[in-house]
Amino acid sequence: MINNQQLMRRYYRDPSRRLGGEEIEDRTEAFIDGMWYTIARNRRKVIALNYSRAICAVIFSSLRATVFAGSCIVYEVESTGRMQFAGIQDPDVWYATNAGILEIPAHVDGCPVVYVKGRACFSNQKIRRINLGDSLQSVGNSAFQSCSNLTEICFASNQERRVSISPFAFANNVNLCNVKFPSSLVLIGSGAFMGCDKLVDVVFPRGLVTVSAEAFACCGSLERVSIPATVEMMDDAFSIFTPNLRVVDLSAENPYYFKEEDALYSRERHELVLYPRVTTNKIAKIKNGTEWVRGFAFFQCKGIETVEFPITVQVICDGAFGCSTLKSVVFPDHLDAIGDKAFAECTNLEEVTFRSRVKHIGEDAFGGCLALKRVAAYAEPFDAEFDKYFPSNAVFSIHGYYKEWGQYSIKTGRRVEMVKESKRLSGFKSTLQNQCP
Repeated sequence: MINNQQLMRRYYRDPSRRLGGEEIEDRTEAFIDGMWYTIARNRRKVIALNYSRAICAVIFSSLRATVFAGSCIVYEVESTGRMQFAGIQDPDVWYATNAGILEIPAHVDGCPVVYVKGRACFSNQKIRRINLGDSLQSVGNSAFQSCSNLTEICFASNQERRVSISPFAFANNVNLCNVKFPSSLVLIGSGAFMGCDKLVDVVFPRGLVTVSAEAFACCGSLERVSIPATVEMMDDAFSIFTPNLRVVDLSAENPYYFKEEDALYSRERHELVLYPRVTTNKIAKIKNGTEWVRGFAFFQCKGIETVEFPITVQVICDGAFGCSTLKSVVFPDHLDAIGDKAFAECTNLEEVTFRSRVKHIGEDAFGGCLALKRVAAYAEPFDAEFDKYFPSNAVFSIHGYYKEWGQYSIKTGRRVEMVKESKRLSGFKSTLQNQCP
């Protein structure tokens, strides 16, 4: 282990020497285990290295030393003796001797390598494969983000430490197609694999607890996800811009989630979390007892033409739909809220039906639904802002509350059809009783 006493082997003061444009106050050199270590610092911080004699060089501060090991690999040593991988000093030189394979060992000079520093190899275009040792505990924020030539990540299989992957750690690696997770992985942070467009099949290890929001967003080729019994939270992890997701394999032993008719539900919160993006079902039937439809639950689903909501649904969250094939929707009686852009860009949506008055409709809830022809209501009028959520060519078809809706049409200028119905929700083919321009 490298410590302060070892470094203070040779010392001299040279206030006239300048490195990196800064005046050097002191400098220390030491020959340890056959290698020269060099430190240069001013009053504020360590600022430069002298490479002339160093096979391995160290910058030392009160809390941490930085080690430039062979092949340009950089590690930082904590005062406790633990190390973190901090990056590659010269990617071109490193690549010439390593052919793009980055090996982060379990130990360096007897010190365990437990962290990968945030942004350690951000946008490094030389890395093609990463092998991570079994002492690793955490991969930092954006550590390997935007490494466009990275194709494979392999964590050591005999992991005993709990491992976490921080937000955006491997994001935007457009050629990444294979990830072998460690058995002790417990957390995948937000956006950790966002934009990894060639990932097709993701298998999580037993022991994983949390897959954070948007962890696999924008993975355009993702087709299959296998989820073990230990996962407790994975809201929106696979929901955004995963248009080819066909199968979600969920362990039957998972106490937090369950599947019914291909859809994924949360047990405790009574939520529909995710519906497969590619399906042969033209009618999506939501399980009775469901109270919330999560954001992006149906986003970019292909093939669905209508959705059957149970009476228990109360909230449809932001961006829940966005299905280009969706043609009609009948909202349940006790629906309280429709979130922002909940049905935005449902470009083939033609009819929506409100069985009761909805307390809240979010911004652009039906934005881009230019094919919408008819909005049916079996409820008292909404406020005047209700008009702005629908394209100007859509006709309001009113079943009851004729006088009130007639006044509404005068205020808003919306075309309103008054329809006399013998039975509630009997359809749209009844004879018009009255029309208001």
